Amino acid sequence: VPSLENGLWKLLPDGRMETTWRIRDGAQWHDGTPVTSADLLLTAQVFNDEALPEIRRPPWRYVEGTEALDSRSVVARWKQPYIEADSLFSTAAVPLPQHLIGQAYREDKASFLQHPYWSSEFIGTGPFKLRTWQGDNFLVLEANDRYILGRPKIDEVEVRFIVDGNAMLASVLAGEVEVTMGFGIISVDQALMVKDQWRDGRAAIGLIQVYSTYPQFINPTPAALAHLDMRRALLYAIDRQSMADTLVGGLTPVADTLINPNHPAYKDIEPSIVKYPHDPRRATQLIEGLGYTRGPDGTYRDSSGEKLVIEHRSSPQVPLRHRRLLETGWRHPGVDRHLAPDRARRRPRVPSDPPGLRADALPDESRPVSQLRDPASLEQLRGEQPQSVREPGPRRAYREIQCRRSDTAALPAPGERRPSHDR
Repeated sequence: VPSLENGLWKLLPDGRMETTWRIRDGAQWHDGTPVTSADLLLTAQVFNDEALPEIRRPPWRYVEGTEALDSRSVVARWKQPYIEADSLFSTAAVPLPQHLIGQAYREDKASFLQHPYWSSEFIGTGPFKLRTWQGDNFLVLEANDRYILGRPKIDEVEVRFIVDGNAMLASVLAGEVEVTMGFGIISVDQALMVKDQWRDGRAAIGLIQVYSTYPQFINPTPAALAHLDMRRALLYAIDRQSMADTLVGGLTPVADTLINPNHPAYKDIEPSIVKYPHDPRRATQLIEGLGYTRGPDGTYRDSSGEKLVIEHRSSPQVPLRHRRLLETGWRHPGVDRHLAPDRARRRPRVPSDPPGLRADALPDESRPVSQLRDPASLEQLRGEQPQSVREPGPRRAYREIQCRRSDTAALPAPGERRPSHDR
């Protein structure tokens, strides 16, 4: 894998990069054919092909070109820095066998994705190889004796495709399923319900996203939202710990920053995190300090008698109960609020009469959570520096993020957790 330490990741003076991959001696496909640089060149072509948008991966847009240095080495030349350049032939593209599908790709791109290689005839290089694929029901994997890192200790793995959460839980409790993959089929409520019933295993609930509310800074309504003290007051008014306890059984920490607490670099920014604990009195002081006074109905009004009303918009990704709990916190210090209908667009254009606040879910959209993968790889920070040169890069970048947080540009609420099960 390329890194600055091994010299295979080069940062060039003009801002471009080069990353070089060297295939291990003895690396073979599941059918015994040696893995060569021709396979990686085909992979680069396929996953950067505009004619195949279904599988084209975003990182390849930053790649200027790839070249084989010899039968076991390939160099990728980058137009600009990209922090996950070392995963170009793993998460950004799965290596493809030139000897099996190279001709099919060149001769018929229109039907290329219908090739049986993508299902029943799949051939890879990993520790398990495909033995049986029964459509939408299940597949069976068996240990790969030729695996370059050694034969796995498990002889066989059966993967079942279960799309109903109740059916999944029934299979778990019946002992028919030993681990779930955590793809959102089982809700947190279901996981909490089965947690005490499943004596042979455990329910692992992992943090996957943070719900944040973003103020409108372009001609905000009300205008007071542009003031830092108003945004601070809105945070002080919310009992986010109670939200976490109510929504996900206390399994989610209060989100004092947009950075996941499980991220390896979190400890570097923790001392600088600006925290806003639940403090209704402080919220009241800040609002009144902006010239608002309480009216007969308990809500605040400005000097002209205009009621302090905040319109709260949301994308459909944010559950309604999250929004209602959030707005309940604002009601206590005398802030009226209007719950606007969900907007279908993920990032709506700025309307002519801007709303006051908009809430969005911020998921890690590049990788699904799974217990069968290295947790560290699930939370890699996107950016423009390789892992080996992130220090002091992370601290600098996080300081900028925390500076933004101290101005309360985003109002994080408790995050969402996605459950998985194993025994």
